[in-house]
Amino acid sequence: MDATLPFAWTGEASPQLPSAHGVIAWVRLPENPRSSVFKRRLQRLGWDVVLFDPATALTDAVSRLQTEQPSLLVANERRPSLDADVMNWLSLPVALEVPRVLAVPLGHPALERLSSTYHLQALPFSPHDLALLTAAQEPTFDIASLPMPLATARPAPSLLIVDDNPVNQAVMGAMAETKGYSVLQADDGRHAINLCLHTPPSAVLMDVNMPVMDGIEATRRIRALQKSGVITPFPILGASADATPDNESACLAAGMDTFIAKPLMIADVAAQLRRLSLDGPKSATW
Repeated sequence: MDATLPFAWTGEASPQLPSAHGVIAWVRLPENPRSSVFKRRLQRLGWDVVLFDPATALTDAVSRLQTEQPSLLVANERRPSLDADVMNWLSLPVALEVPRVLAVPLGHPALERLSSTYHLQALPFSPHDLALLTAAQEPTFDIASLPMPLATARPAPSLLIVDDNPVNQAVMGAMAETKGYSVLQADDGRHAINLCLHTPPSAVLMDVNMPVMDGIEATRRIRALQKSGVITPFPILGASADATPDNESACLAAGMDTFIAKPLMIADVAAQLRRLSLDGPKSATW
């Protein structure tokens, strides 16, 4: 029995995406189902993709350089450490304008620091990430034309600063805004919990020693609410002038993701946010 399904054309054209026009992407990635999916995603955007097994990537790449020049280098590393082979791969003698991308999972130590020689990318790659990489091969492409969900049209990430000292709030708030965050403020742990319930932030910078409710107790309660599904997950960064091992251990045991000693430096806070949050501040974009 034949069936006819009615479809109504909305009048909207298919989204226009950039094309790499057949230029070559070299990807250092173990051969597995994930690598095949990533290869197809790049191919759909016009890339000629060459996958390299990490065990022989350097030798194979040096050999191919005699007859082939890539327009993109990608290294995917999920292990906590970056060995010399990864760094040597990203330092291959290709043209200076070739993007070099190190892709690592959220929480990887590499995300604590920025590099002037390669671009750090948190996994997984979003469609927008791949579109931006590809648009670099098509200078006339209008990036602003990328529709949702490819466009980065989401609101700025928000940072909740919990501190009973108004000077600390003002200083850290101003520095966070320079990094692209919208800022929320709370004077104590109880106030912080109420804000998290009504306006969940992208991340929390939590002072430890505060009146009414300290940061350790507030963190325990927030994590309990997240575990029960009342509040969405987000990283919590502990901060205290009491940088003793016991205090740091208590903060981590309560559920904080990391501990930073006061006085706070925005570079340290930004490094931890890059490591722990997809919405962390970026100092460079494609």
